Formats: sequence, structure tokens, C-alpha cells
Amino acid sequence: MDKNIGIVFVTNMMQYAIKGYEVDALDFIVKPLKYYQFSVKLARVIEKVRKREGREIVLTVSKEKIRLSVSEIYYVMVDKHTLVYHTSRGTFEEKGSSMSECAATLADCGFALCNSGCLVNLEHVTSVNKGTVSISKFPEELALSRGKKNEFTEKFMTYMRNR
Repeated sequence: MDKNIGIVFVTNMMQYAIKGYEVDALDFIVKPLKYYQFSVKLARVIEKVRKREGREIVLTVSKEKIRLSVSEIYYVMVDKHTLVYHTSRGTFEEKGSSMSECAATLADCGFALCNSGCLVNLEHVTSVNKGTVSISKFPEELALSRGKKNEFTEKFMTYMRNR
């Protein structure tokens, strides 16, 4: 239920360890347990959980400052000189910021451009098709430009491998 929990299975039967990945376990340790092996895996889990906790950004919306967790953002679109943040808490419009500034801010947070005007949180991508990207909780698909397709697909696959 809580995606921020890091699960590591400890078992003496290898075939049961594989089942741990069905519940999104981060790792498994086969008994007998050795201290060095345990400490290395624990450090790895702590690092992954910290990455999942993620960062926050502050948006200026109608002269009000709004603190927003990066994981709450589904995608960001540019409309003239306004960035429109589509989030789990609704839509927020921030005037005066550019897509390049936004992309630079969120570069190391698992975001990728699917076209020149749309930055997508890879955590929420459900599928990448020929020319579109599907986002969880959104019925409409986002356009995937030919120029961004290879880079976006590569970033998405890297993100999925490192989850």
C-alpha cells in the first residue's frame, strides 16, 4: 500500500525469494545471513527509499507560494508563457517560467520531455505507444514527437530498470 516502504525478503529457499518481486520488493537475501551482505543490501534499500521520498518544489500561483512534492506531478505543459502543472491535487498554473527552466529543475527527478512543450513524470507513465504517452489517472494521451521519441523511450526504460 505504501510505495515508500523498502521490502527485502530473507529466506532460505531461492524459489520463494523470486516471488518477492511480485510485491515490488527491492531485494532478497538467501540464508545463512552474513553481516557484510546484509549491510550492503540495507545501504542500497535506504538509498532507494530516500530517492523515492523525493524532492519538493515551490510554485508561485497567483502570488501564492505552493509547496508541491515532485511525486505528485503527473506532467507539466507549457501554454504561451505559463506552465500548467497537472498533479494529484489538481492543476496549477505558474506564469513567467519556461519549460527549459522546469526541465532543468526536474532533470534528476525522473522527468523527461515527450515533446517540446510537455514534461512527463516517468513514475506515472503507464504506456509508450507509437506517437503517444499514457499517464495514470488521465484519459487523454500526450503526444510523443518523433524528435523526442528515442530519448524519451531510453529515459523511460532506464527509469524502469532503476526503480
